[in-house]
Amino acid sequence: MAYLNFNLKHIIISVLVLADFCTTVISQLVLQNSGVVVPTGRSVQLTELALQFRPVGDEEQCRVRVEVNEPYYMRVGTIQPQVFDCMHFMESNVRYYHSGNPLLDQDVIKFIAYKLNETHTITEQFDFRVDITTEDNMLIFPMAQLEVSEFFGDSEIINSSVLTFMYERLPNVSCQVSINTLRDGYPKYGELIRGVGEEEQTVRALQISCDEFLRIGLKYRHLAPPTPNRDFIVLSVEVLDPNIQTESMLEKYYLPWSSRPVFPISCRKRRS
Repeated sequence: MAYLNFNLKHIIISVLVLADFCTTVISQLVLQNSGVVVPTGRSVQLTELALQFRPVGDEEQCRVRVEVNEPYYMRVGTIQPQVFDCMHFMESNVRYYHSGNPLLDQDVIKFIAYKLNETHTITEQFDFRVDITTEDNMLIFPMAQLEVSEFFGDSEIINSSVLTFMYERLPNVSCQVSINTLRDGYPKYGELIRGVGEEEQTVRALQISCDEFLRIGLKYRHLAPPTPNRDFIVLSVEVLDPNIQTESMLEKYYLPWSSRPVFPISCRKRRS
């Protein structure tokens, strides 16, 4: 019995010692957490004015990871890169990219910070707030809203009467528009089409010059009544103008579509 008691005590002591080395300890690592403000459809860099961590020792490391698997967080934007150093994250150009979604004026990022040394790891989870402001578009100038007069109907063609792109038409300046309906999840209640009759095509993804985009005859077709009479087409615009800056200018825009509450002729009842 004495031998068993000795072994039991030895096991308990070993477990406690192991726990002292391996257990994650919750502590205060964040020194500054002020959040950021970003215009709709654009990006903003995280600086030490928005996020700052307590200094670490010479033998310690500190890393931050973005939690990406929880639905409440990052509903209308993303953080890149998703892992970065606490002390030198400005060198990594950590940025929040807004999706262009106009339905929310705030987003929340969940960060997990880790400080590691030879004996233990200190972790802390914290929320980082992003306020989204409505400002004039930088690259896109909307002229009109797309409309569909009936369920299963088509909108007018997307051309220069619907929107235009704001950039200098110079030989060394480029402007590209991209659409990816599978990635962006819009439109939700319809599809994009181009062409007429036998040449009609469904458009799920494309990348094309801005001016050519307004000439290809792209339209929205409604497919899913009865649904909310509002939908969006997500446009990603990239302009490279070396006369202004060396990096590309990026902007995302949710082109709205609306319908009048009119039922198709096939759904109307015949008079008796």
